Amino acid sequence: MRYDNGDSLNQRQKELELTLSLKRIGGDEAKLQDQELIQRVEAQLADLDPANKEQKNKITALHKDKNRFLGKYFA
Repeated sequence: MRYDNGDSLNQRQKELELTLSLKRIGGDEAKLQDQELIQRVEAQLADLDPANKEQKNKITALHKDKNRFLGKYFA
């Protein structure tokens, strides 16, 4: 296969990693692990104050992590 840019190559790599993960541990178990991680992220977000600049950076990072987990299944 030939890819024109790095973005499509990275996307394909992520898809292959997900496929391998699903084959290794099973789809339901992989989704359960991601759901648990999303719940942890949401719990951490609830404890953070968006008005605090230091915590705002962590909030941004946690939102990115959460979107990455959601993106695996809804991309």
